[in-house]
Amino acid sequence: MAPRRSDIRMLWGGVALLFLVGCVLLQTSIDPDRRWFKPEGSTKASPKELAQIPRELFGGALMGFREVAAGLLWVRADDYYHSGRYDDIVPLFYIVTWLDPHQLDVFATGAWHLMFNLGDQRLIPEGIKFLKEGIRQNANVWDLYFQLAFLGAQKTRNFADAAYWARQALKHPGTDGLPAPFYVKNELAQFLEKNGQIEEMRRQREENVVEAVTIMQWPKVLSLIRNPQLKSLLQTTSPVQVNSGWLDLAVPNAAVAARLSQPALRSQVENAVSSALVEGICSMMDVSPPSMADAQRAFSSPDQLRPRLHPVVWKKVPALRTPDELAVEVSTRWQRLEVARLRLDSIRKGAGQPGYIFDNTLTVPRWVYIGDGKRHQQDLNFDFRVERVGPKKIKVIGHIDLPNFSRNRNVTYCRLLVRLRDKEYDKRYAAHANDWDWQRDNLTLREKADFPFPMDPEHPDSKKFEYELDLSKDPEDLGHPPEKLFPFKAPEYEVTVMFDPIQLDQSEFSKDFFGYKGEGITDKHYLVVDPKTGIRRVEKTIILKREDIV
Repeated sequence: MAPRRSDIRMLWGGVALLFLVGCVLLQTSIDPDRRWFKPEGSTKASPKELAQIPRELFGGALMGFREVAAGLLWVRADDYYHSGRYDDIVPLFYIVTWLDPHQLDVFATGAWHLMFNLGDQRLIPEGIKFLKEGIRQNANVWDLYFQLAFLGAQKTRNFADAAYWARQALKHPGTDGLPAPFYVKNELAQFLEKNGQIEEMRRQREENVVEAVTIMQWPKVLSLIRNPQLKSLLQTTSPVQVNSGWLDLAVPNAAVAARLSQPALRSQVENAVSSALVEGICSMMDVSPPSMADAQRAFSSPDQLRPRLHPVVWKKVPALRTPDELAVEVSTRWQRLEVARLRLDSIRKGAGQPGYIFDNTLTVPRWVYIGDGKRHQQDLNFDFRVERVGPKKIKVIGHIDLPNFSRNRNVTYCRLLVRLRDKEYDKRYAAHANDWDWQRDNLTLREKADFPFPMDPEHPDSKKFEYELDLSKDPEDLGHPPEKLFPFKAPEYEVTVMFDPIQLDQSEFSKDFFGYKGEGITDKHYLVVDPKTGIRRVEKTIILKREDIV
């Protein structure tokens, strides 16, 4: 007997109902995470950029397959890069992120291409803006904050901004619900050092150690808690990080956060954390039995050993890292703190100050006090000139009297920055900051920030340097037409040579002589002291007319 039509309708109705229930259950599981990826408005893509979406993909985007279309376009962008179609790749970054604004890898890789791989230094601000747009769209995860800090530091040397963005990264979990990796805090300490914030760098290094030891000692903290209810409550939590004297404790919900914020319970946890910290620090120092007085010798402030409890509702309470991982991280952070303390309290102490002289003959070369009241700074006697050697080719010729840092025939090189750009480049860029076509057709910029010196340490004239700027070709050999990279539309140009002992990538050994802020150098004519950071450098700029170059 054939089934009745009503029975078939009931069967399909049951299937549809089961499907609907499944969708509801799936959506219910997804909804708690939606707030971490809530769009903050559409990524900006101009009509000109949108016009580049192929018709077959544009239809898919309109029908709701935005992520699929974005993925296919990203593959096309990669093809463009490898085939040298650099002018076409930049709009695709914005189209892909317009279609799928939560593709973190696209924002990160796109910014890397803009700031590094495309070989056009005029695109560096575009990479910064691209990452900021990615942060606007993905403000609840740490990833792009750190990308902006790291790439910005590499390319703009604005270490104050880098420190700011690294700190923002530390406020957020990743897409997996876990806190930012340990390396973010190490980079933060380096940004602070390069920005001349030396005491802040020391405190950050100390806090990095406190954080790692606290996490490693968390089982010890639990063992010190005598209140069974409190211990049971803490077993649902996990220490995440230590920030500015606060121990961020990941908790599963607001109710647990409220209970742990009660003064009596909070005090018990803070006492247990402090005791476990002292034990862990003394173990690192090989001190037994552990005591607060001994542990405090490693820190500039006793408050570091008593972080205040800050319960935070985390996206997902993370599991503790393995003991082996934590042991490696604790050891690494401790070594970095020890090196920083050695340089602060011994090697670089007194750099450039009256009565101190740098003794390069010691096993560990350092500044030593001789008490003669004189400033033993190195006069760099810096200067340079420019020669035209051909159409769009100039040679920078100069001298700088840096100390000989060679030891045991190993030459320690320093780095100079050489730059040519339009006169008033920043003002010209600001007037057309949102018009890449204008920038490409009108702005000229070429910078070499890692020119090694001395060029030939064995040469009698090792204090001299020469560098040729050949703007008649693509210096990165990526196939860019030179007339597009260097259009030479401005009437005048700046040629700058700079020696920055701190913010350029100098060796640590040479920085022992220079000091944390370049205190070991001076110059009669071209010394520049940054009014915000106090970092000393030498810098000179020569103005050339267009006809002097082209």
